[in-house]
Amino acid sequence: NTEPDKPKVKKEYSIEAQEYFKEIALRSEFKGNRENVLKWSSDMKIFVDGDKKGYLITELNRIVKELNDIIDPIDIKIVSSKQESNYVIYFGNYKNFENNYKIYYPNLLESNYGYFEVTPNNSGLMYVDITRTSTIDGQKHLLREELTQSLGLLNDSYKYPESIFYQG
Repeated sequence: NTEPDKPKVKKEYSIEAQEYFKEIALRSEFKGNRENVLKWSSDMKIFVDGDKKGYLITELNRIVKELNDIIDPIDIKIVSSKQESNYVIYFGNYKNFENNYKIYYPNLLESNYGYFEVTPNNSGLMYVDITRTSTIDGQKHLLREELTQSLGLLNDSYKYPESIFYQG
């Protein structure tokens, strides 16, 4: 690369934006407050398992492209085998998800139509319950929400109804 390095520009954020970030990134839905932001330091390699509906695969490709356009320095990739992955997306019902994967908090699956778990060492898994989530738009929303939150923004909020992190 022959281009000189661009100087880093320090961005200024409003108090409101800083508070919202703290609510989303320094809390989690089920575990409360966090001391540090959880973030991926290596590429996320997604394997898709379960009932791979075409409209969900199309939506996943759209989400991955959108996220890759706005995040740095990692890339999100969809891979063809579980062995090369560090993240699994399961489409199906919660019972089959629980039976096929080691879940840290299986008691939370029955009350959640979408769910994810991530570890500090850049791995994780999620599911979208396509049995109980009856609309295609609802399934797509859960896919977008859970995958986005898996990047380290672990909490929902009642602020900003247009946000993917909106609890309501």
